[in-house]
Amino acid sequence: MDQFERSGPTFPVRDLGAVGGDPVVLLHGFPQDASSYDDVVPHLHAQGLRTLVPTQRGYTATALPDRRRDYRMSELVGDVVALLDAAGLERTHLVGHDWGGALAWAVAGVRPDRVRSLTVLSTPHPAAMSAALLKSSQGLKSWYMAFFQLPLLPELALRQGGQARLARNLSRSGLPPAHVARYCATLTDRGTATGALNWYRGLP
Repeated sequence: MDQFERSGPTFPVRDLGAVGGDPVVLLHGFPQDASSYDDVVPHLHAQGLRTLVPTQRGYTATALPDRRRDYRMSELVGDVVALLDAAGLERTHLVGHDWGGALAWAVAGVRPDRVRSLTVLSTPHPAAMSAALLKSSQGLKSWYMAFFQLPLLPELALRQGGQARLARNLSRSGLPPAHVARYCATLTDRGTATGALNWYRGLP
């Protein structure tokens, strides 16, 4: 399959690997897209696995709802379940990074019947994150999450030099330059920038 639909929005999917192999669904984070797993999936295919990597809502013109409530966690979980249904999969190995990790935690919590195993990268369990926000300096380090709640200003900041700052931060994390350029380009389009930021705006 190369796409699936859920109540209107259509999501591209990279469905590759062994036919009949155990499925692995990989969920990307902010500000990434399905290409973030390009260096990973060949290793999974070498182990006889099938990989499904969707481009998630907000990151593609075909799944770009406008309302904040369309980015609630319940909606995001519904997208993953719809992917499994469209692919005819009862259960999957589920992998998530960054925001994709937060979503993976939620899918496993709400629909454990659809998850065979869970692997979360760079994202703590929601209970641990909540405790850290209250009891450590994590709240200060997460100031940007409050800033992203504002209308229009975060998008304006991205256009007024924010992408250069993002590129510097991503480069310091050790990402290769090609990955940094690709992720920053994700936020070049105003619609995609708003869609990506709406994941944060859907939190309240």
